[in-house]
Amino acid sequence: MANAYLDIKEMRSNFFSETSMLGVVSPEPGYRFCWILNNYFGLDFANVPENTICLGGNKAITGQQLMFSEPESSGELVYFPTFRHQVPNSSYKYVLYQLKSGKVSLIPEARHLDYLWLFQTAKPLHDAHIMLEELRDIPEIQLVQMLDTDTIKRSLTNLLV
Repeated sequence: MANAYLDIKEMRSNFFSETSMLGVVSPEPGYRFCWILNNYFGLDFANVPENTICLGGNKAITGQQLMFSEPESSGELVYFPTFRHQVPNSSYKYVLYQLKSGKVSLIPEARHLDYLWLFQTAKPLHDAHIMLEELRDIPEIQLVQMLDTDTIKRSLTNLLV
């Protein structure tokens, strides 16, 4: 029997193909930020506890993986909630990542951002551009910018949920 292994590069490539990302700066806590987005856009972002990302040592693991393994830890575990909106009657979804937990950032290359909004739709770039313009009208949002995978290349694996 051949050895089976998990190809992280392949997973990352599959997960981020056909996606677009917006980086957002807002002082609002995650639950309140989701409430604002849900009310403003008629969405249904909800916390997905099993997709909570945990950083321990130099390793990122999801809440699901926490049940099966202990992270390499020289320090404390840090948790980053994720929120998801499934577009009704389609396979399209939005994933919202809270990028900060205390003084730790999930994406060190984008330390100034508070949230990352991932679009997994048929036209993710188009959808992200439309949402970018709308988000700029929300008073609780200080900054919105397009992100591409090259900008956050080192930390992409942290976003796999």
